[in-house]
Amino acid sequence: MKVYSSRVFRKISRLAVICALLVFCVPTTAMALDNEPEGSDGYLCLIPLVVISDFGTYSVDSGDTCTAELNYAADWFVELLNADDGSVIDSANYTISKSKDGNTLITFSNEYLKTLPVGEYAFIASYRVYDQTVKDNPLYADNDSDPISLKVAIPILPIHDFGTFTVGGDGNCIAELAASPVNFQELVNTSDGSAIDSLYYTVAESVEGNTLISLSNEYLQTLSLGDYSFTARYGDDILGTSEIKPAEVSSGHQSLDSDPISLKVSAATEEAAAQTPKTGDNTFPLFALTLICVASLVLVASSVAMNRRCKLR
Repeated sequence: MKVYSSRVFRKISRLAVICALLVFCVPTTAMALDNEPEGSDGYLCLIPLVVISDFGTYSVDSGDTCTAELNYAADWFVELLNADDGSVIDSANYTISKSKDGNTLITFSNEYLKTLPVGEYAFIASYRVYDQTVKDNPLYADNDSDPISLKVAIPILPIHDFGTFTVGGDGNCIAELAASPVNFQELVNTSDGSAIDSLYYTVAESVEGNTLISLSNEYLQTLSLGDYSFTARYGDDILGTSEIKPAEVSSGHQSLDSDPISLKVSAATEEAAAQTPKTGDNTFPLFALTLICVASLVLVASSVAMNRRCKLR
């Protein structure tokens, strides 16, 4: 009876171990069926492959590079793929390096980025992960990342911002941007992403073909003291007024945002307020009139006194 119980216990223990391997390990045969090492048991534990940061946005003709970071070791990196068609990106177009944390850094060269039309792109990083604990015949599995995004955009730069508006003042605040207003969509408050009601501003074209945005005085009067930032949003077929003329615009691109356009709302200074007469304030005219009257009386009195002296002589 004791022997039978011992055998049953061993079988249950082995079954529990097998179940644990099935639950916590990823089958190599499911991920790299054709590349399974001979003699391996087909299982390799993998940590999730995470895109820590995308490539971001590349501004056309900026001379910049774009870098993405993934949480896998750079030694395991195999190749970079175009997520749309699965084509392999030439390794001459990017470099692979390690971050301080040992993660993979993929950096696109400026030469490659210049060849991309305006639009949005996605790439996939492919890895082959090894189990280094098995020296003679290490296990490995192929693993691909989630899409890593890249946005190529034409820079829309403010030629001049909205400037400063003084509370209580009249007039509007006008900003100019180096882009045609033909495909202007909306003006956005960058602090919360809300769109400004089009009733509060007008959009026009300058002589040079740039965008002129004029904030109405009615809107400006509603703003509290402080600094504000806005973004002008344009349609996907905008080319701007610069010499940047991409040969093609990706159909997947939806909008282009300008660089921030600043506005400052300030109170009237005490010096300016002191120099500006208040409505209904007659202090200065009365004071001036009093001085004129006193001066006239002094002149008359002096004239009379001089006449009397002349007669006495």
